[in-house]
Amino acid sequence: MQDYERKAVPEVVEEINRKYFLPDIQRNFVWKPEQVYTLFDSIMRDYPISTFLFWKQNGAYLRKEKIKKLEFVKTSKEQNKENAEISAAKEYFLVLDGQQRLTTFYLVLKGNYIVRNNAYDLYFNILSGEEEQEDGILYEFKFFNKNKGVSFTEDNGDKKLWYKVKDIYDLNIAQIFSELTGISKSIKDSYALELSDTQKNNIARLCQYLKTEKIIYYYPEVEQDYDKVLDIFVRTNSGG
Repeated sequence: MQDYERKAVPEVVEEINRKYFLPDIQRNFVWKPEQVYTLFDSIMRDYPISTFLFWKQNGAYLRKEKIKKLEFVKTSKEQNKENAEISAAKEYFLVLDGQQRLTTFYLVLKGNYIVRNNAYDLYFNILSGEEEQEDGILYEFKFFNKNKGVSFTEDNGDKKLWYKVKDIYDLNIAQIFSELTGISKSIKDSYALELSDTQKNNIARLCQYLKTEKIIYYYPEVEQDYDKVLDIFVRTNSGG
């Protein structure tokens, strides 16, 4: 039996639709915004986000057995479509379990969530993290129209400072202290807000979890009996 392996988010996300695909037995992306918010709250709390199951096969086998692979969607309203390009010498990973979570990472970091036919990006309230809300969320994330820009404030009796997750992902983790200095100055100049060390640390932690921490814990299934793989898929996705 194979051992579980671990990867950082970029090791998978940056290879989606090049190395990582979906088998044609997968359904479309169905997660609601609240499920996305809970996933990112769990990441910030250093909670486990469950394991993944990848079917690891080379292109020669996929060609021989006529196994179809589907692309991950780039917006939340798209339907999965086939990608017919298969290199015989290349290794592929087809996601048997974890599609919704991986698609979420891909949409948040590389694509867009569609709300009322408008492209939305995920934002992080960097002032959150001190008091748990009624819905159990501690670190607050929310989708807003991408036209909001990198950051903006909101005050409905509770001051919030929203920062785009894509921009946190794009920070240079090797120079995170200088990056945080620049962000703090920009926020102070724009909103007259002085970030606390805890709030700066929130930004650094999210960047670290998304860039360097190996939070994708997966099992690489190498079985070549397609009927057996189908059985594994059904059992995994039905809780068995």
